[in-house]
Amino acid sequence: MTPDEAITVLIPTSPIAINPSTEIIDETIFQISKHLHTAPIHILMDGVHPEEQYLEERYSGFKKRMQQKALEYNLFLNEFMSWFHQSQMLRSHIIEHDFVKTPLVFWSEHDIPLRDEPIDWQGIVDTLLDGEIGGIRFELTGDPPKRNEIVGSIVTHGIPLVLSTQYVNWPQVFRLDYLKAFLEPFGNSKTYLECAEFDGRVGQLWKKWKYGIYSPEPEIRRCYHTNGRCRGFGDPGKPWIEIDGRRRHIYGTPYKPLF
Repeated sequence: MTPDEAITVLIPTSPIAINPSTEIIDETIFQISKHLHTAPIHILMDGVHPEEQYLEERYSGFKKRMQQKALEYNLFLNEFMSWFHQSQMLRSHIIEHDFVKTPLVFWSEHDIPLRDEPIDWQGIVDTLLDGEIGGIRFELTGDPPKRNEIVGSIVTHGIPLVLSTQYVNWPQVFRLDYLKAFLEPFGNSKTYLECAEFDGRVGQLWKKWKYGIYSPEPEIRRCYHTNGRCRGFGDPGKPWIEIDGRRRHIYGTPYKPLF
């Protein structure tokens, strides 16, 4: 199968201060479309959290704009009337309603676009369809996992992978069956996929499916952060911290795509 045939793109979104502007999610959609030209794109539009009712009017305007974009760009919108968070939206979308019909899914939060650097999508698809690897993550910051979370490295179907038990909620490609199994212990919890309560899920699934980080040389990073939560609030503050006198960018070093 080609990447466009094998992968459905899933992008969750929720209220942010910059709404009704769609510029954050627009960039994410545009960047993935550079890589996967005809793969179906599903937007999971969460309801409004009880503590974010002040954003409801802005978010309503955002959803209206997305409805127009859905017609223009052939997006599939799944709009949730109440707050579900990532785990419950995914559970509803891929398990309860079975909306995804491809064997693989690309998962990305609405403010973490892919970079322009090349990705061997066919190698990733072939590796995942082989069945031994359940998910392949793209790197944001370039920081390696902790030593006790690294389980070696391999090259398979021409793609270099660092095998790791570390789960980070950055853009990645999953086997659909792996993602469904990943969600099982979440039950009715409403949370991010990366949360302390269910930390270690990659390790629990390791005997059946391993998990890898796409690790091309010399530049491993394949995504960047547009920091959607801070946009619209004026000065978002420093996107870095100082460690031993050196600046470490929390969201990866600044990046501008080639539009």
